[in-house]
Amino acid sequence: MMLEEGGGYTVLMAATPGEALQTAETHAGEIDLLITDVIMPEMNGGGHMAHILVVDDEISMVVLLTVALERQGHTVLSASNGVHALEVLPDEGVHLVVTDINMPQMDGFGLISVLIEKFPGQKILAISGAGGEGLHGDLHAARELGATLCMEKPFELREFYAHVEELLSEWEEELV
Repeated sequence: MMLEEGGGYTVLMAATPGEALQTAETHAGEIDLLITDVIMPEMNGGGHMAHILVVDDEISMVVLLTVALERQGHTVLSASNGVHALEVLPDEGVHLVVTDINMPQMDGFGLISVLIEKFPGQKILAISGAGGEGLHGDLHAARELGATLCMEKPFELREFYAHVEELLSEWEEELV
């Protein structure tokens, strides 16, 4: 939708990322500058927006991972345990689930089992900071249940980003 022409500039407005992309493609030669208030990695070659579910009972971890993933252009849902995760999970699923292992009500093991049954092939990144010998056993058990990758807390964000990118690369290849 064109808003204004004047002073040698064409100003365009779009309400959604899809509309902005379509508008930008339609008016590619006419646009001097496109300003938007939504994150659109597609506009700067950053890939596609994935839908990711973050599940952790530590609110600080949920906030950290949500902000980190949204900065990468992804849409993020969050939950505090496995039961809550299944309540917020869309019927069609998500591209990636990042889940803690040790949580109240339904732990990560239970969630992984349900996800694999309901969405075969679901990409799951299991994270745990249980500590001691239990940590390695937890991550090994999560892998055996169907987690695609596992990470030990604490971790560096660059390592987290690399795992997310690896898990989403197959989905992004299907889009191209």
